[in-house]
Amino acid sequence: MGDSSRFSLLFRLGCKCKQLGDLKTAIAYYQQSILMNPNLPEAHNNLEQVIKR
Repeated sequence: MGDSSRFSLLFRLGCKCKQLGDLKTAIAYYQQSILMNPNLPEAHNNLEQVIKR
C-alpha cells in the first residue's frame, strides 16, 4: 500500500470512528494521518473538532 493510500485509509477510518462516536480511536487515526501528511488541513480540523468534544 502506497503512502497516499495509507494516509487516505487512516483519514477515512478517523472520520468513521468520529461518526460512530469512538472519539479516542478517531484521535489516534487522525494523528497517524497527520504524521503521514502534515499539510492536509482537513485532518487537523477534524482532530481539533474531536478533541474539543
